[in-house]
Amino acid sequence: MSDNGQSALESALIGCFGGLFATFCVYPLDLAKSKVSAHIKRKDDKGPDVSSIEVLKKIMATKGAAGLYEGMGGRALQCFVEDFVFFWCVPRMYNTVNPTDTYTRSPHNIHPDLKR
Repeated sequence: MSDNGQSALESALIGCFGGLFATFCVYPLDLAKSKVSAHIKRKDDKGPDVSSIEVLKKIMATKGAAGLYEGMGGRALQCFVEDFVFFWCVPRMYNTVNPTDTYTRSPHNIHPDLKR
C-alpha cells in the first residue's frame, strides 16, 4: 500500500475507469478524424472537402447517437488493459527499484535527490 492509502489494485482500477471515461468523451472526435482521413480526394475529384462536423452530422442523421460510439468496444478494452497494466506496474516497479521510498503520485512527495 502506498502512502496515500491506495493499494496497487485500487490505483489500477481508478486509472482504468478514468481512462475509460476519457475514451468515452473523445471517441466521437477520433471516429470523425478517422473518417475524414479515410476520405481520399483524387486530383480529378471536384467534390467539396469533408469536415469533421459534417461527418458527425451524417453519423447522427443515419445511425443516431449510438453511431458515434460504433466500434468503441475494442478501443475500450485496449484502454482498460493498458491503463490497468500501467497503474498496477508503476508502483510495484518503483518500490522494487527504490525499496526505501514508497511510491506516491503527489507532487509534494518528490524524491529528495530531485528537489532543487
